[in-house]
Amino acid sequence: MIETSKEGEWMVVVPEATNLGVENSVAFGKEMDELLAQKHQRIVFDFRKLEFISSAGLRPLIKTCIALKSGGQVAIVSPPKSPVRKILDLANFRLMASIHDSMDFLVS
Repeated sequence: MIETSKEGEWMVVVPEATNLGVENSVAFGKEMDELLAQKHQRIVFDFRKLEFISSAGLRPLIKTCIALKSGGQVAIVSPPKSPVRKILDLANFRLMASIHDSMDFLVS
């Protein structure tokens, strides 16, 4: 469901699916719980391939970002395509995590 890699001090999370919807939200949520258990300080969700996110897919993402923020960790979503960005904006996602338009911040 997701691929992870370490990029400097960032844990990069890339969903393998182009859609995060009801059909894969439970699996995505379980992987987000496993990710939280690893206690990474900085996580970036690389959404370059993501075409669509439903409320079912948004729920585990929001839960993860709230947990990270309350633990003093950092979460970033980068760079969401227009349809995904609209959903994140409607959900006031900026209250939980930063949204970047590129992955340039990973370059030291």
